[in-house]
Amino acid sequence: MVQKKGSCLKRLVIGCGGVIGLVILLGALSTLIMFASRPEPSEYTMLDSLETFTPITEQALKLPGGDLPPPKPLRLKLDLRMVNFRLVPHDLPAQIRIESNYDKANFNLTSQVTEKKDHIEYDLRFRNKRNLLGMIAGTKEKDFEPEDINNKVTLYVPRDLLLELDFQIKMGSTKLNLSGLAVTHLKGRFSMGENQITMKEPNQVRMETLDLASEMGEMRLSDVQNFRYKEGQFKGRIGELEIGHSGPYQEDASLRVRMSMGGVRIQKPVATNLNQKITAMIGETSSPGEPFMDPEHATLSLAGRVTLGEFHVSDRDSADSQRSQLFDDLFVGDSEEVIDGYRLLIEQSPEKALGRGPLNSLGYDLLNEGETEKAIAIFKLNTELHSDYANGYDSLAEGYMKSGDIELAIANYERALAMDPDNSSATRNLKKLRLRLAGNVEKQGD
Repeated sequence: MVQKKGSCLKRLVIGCGGVIGLVILLGALSTLIMFASRPEPSEYTMLDSLETFTPITEQALKLPGGDLPPPKPLRLKLDLRMVNFRLVPHDLPAQIRIESNYDKANFNLTSQVTEKKDHIEYDLRFRNKRNLLGMIAGTKEKDFEPEDINNKVTLYVPRDLLLELDFQIKMGSTKLNLSGLAVTHLKGRFSMGENQITMKEPNQVRMETLDLASEMGEMRLSDVQNFRYKEGQFKGRIGELEIGHSGPYQEDASLRVRMSMGGVRIQKPVATNLNQKITAMIGETSSPGEPFMDPEHATLSLAGRVTLGEFHVSDRDSADSQRSQLFDDLFVGDSEEVIDGYRLLIEQSPEKALGRGPLNSLGYDLLNEGETEKAIAIFKLNTELHSDYANGYDSLAEGYMKSGDIELAIANYERALAMDPDNSSATRNLKKLRLRLAGNVEKQGD
């Protein structure tokens, strides 16, 4: 059977047209998804909320006589992403308070209280918004630069509640001050960021569970003897872990530390028996010589392993504890007097000087606390002591940018780029600042 020539041509045209139409449709859909998943222009809002619970003492008083059952604990479940988060103890009886300043155009902050049989659950979530097309495109987190994350949430927790803490925190920075709280369980999962947990005043109760894990980033634990944990463990994939002690253990404890790739530094607690076994598959380990052993003192059993990296246990004060002390002095005192005292200290005892990295981190600690001028003073000190440190000028520029001093921010970004031309963050911020400066000049001309 002979097929007509025109019929073949017609089918070819229809087929090609269909393919072209499908390509155009897919391109349009991809473009729509791309625009739907992009962040909205930032719109920051402040929120202050309060929740009231029944304190431990009142729970006990309301119960009939005889053997009193333990008070019902408050379980804090936090699921937070792309936020600078702080937990702070306060003395308001049985009240939890949230203070926040965040981009409500792109993020949601929600809290919910649920009465359970054996505990009260307080669920706090901070997540990026995702519409239907955004879900198809994937999470929006990839569309945010870390330096553009300016969301801040502070949770004030009272000392008269029995607490169980359960955290999942991704991206941003975290500072948990547990000083003087009553914490029975502490479980945390951290990913990508700087995280710090401290407890300058002892835990009111014995901590049954201490379970922390970090996917990537820096973790600092300070005053760990005050946690009063029975058994603790830390698991890390990639990053740095510092564990500092400011005094002796009062009760026996065991701690297991595992790091896949990175470094672990532990400051040996004073007046505490230490049974330790630390290994590195590929890397280095170091520990003090003769262990302190006295039956009158508590014992810390330490088991540590790093797959690729370093594991060090040291008698000396760690950089973390020195930095923490300097931060406390700066936070409550005059920055000029504190810095002059630090200069005198390192002139007399050069071995006590903080390195350029810890000094830079101290500046960011102050910056995250809103102490911009004090942060600038530390960044300036760092560039004076380490004039060849490109990241020091980059940090100083960021401090000036936060304070609104555009010209000094530009000058220091230029200095940082002259030393490190591959600094993409400095290049991007410098471009933004030059455009802002040009806009200000045009307004003054008008």
